[in-house]
Amino acid sequence: MRKCIKCRATKPLELFRSHGGKRLGCPKIYNVCKKCHAAYEKARRDKLSPEERTILYRKQRPLGRRCARIKRVKIIKKFGSACACCGESQIEFLAVDHINGGGHQHRKQFAHEGAYHKWLLEVAPLSDFRVLCHNCNSSMGHYGYCPHQTPRPFVPPPSCLRPGKKVALGPAKPELFGPDICT
Repeated sequence: MRKCIKCRATKPLELFRSHGGKRLGCPKIYNVCKKCHAAYEKARRDKLSPEERTILYRKQRPLGRRCARIKRVKIIKKFGSACACCGESQIEFLAVDHINGGGHQHRKQFAHEGAYHKWLLEVAPLSDFRVLCHNCNSSMGHYGYCPHQTPRPFVPPPSCLRPGKKVALGPAKPELFGPDICT
């Protein structure tokens, strides 16, 4: 139990913000409860003019992006630093892939993206994930295979196969991907 210095109410520690020292097992508990702190922050933001607010958020945005980039690099290095299919190693092209699929449903279980990234860094088993480049990952998701592994013939979607429509089946050729394939 702790007493809030703003509202003077005695409340359980869960209703107070904590900061730092969590890794050491001794977090710092603030003297203002979460409700009073939220009211203070809202009043502070409301005092800012739109120009000041824009400047404040513009200063904060690069720091957030930098932290997100650092976390992304750590996650990718944990699961391998190159595409498991084609060997691409340019960090901007890489993504983490669920080997058994179901990545969208899995990510929805977490409250926000930061919680998912933290779980990937600290808990996720190496056997369930791999690093793929965005091309290979997209191909695996849409077609179930990657062209780098086993080239397969191009088969147009069923909507293109109409009676009397001539469609050449065979290895993927540039002329098959033209705008008139389903006309």
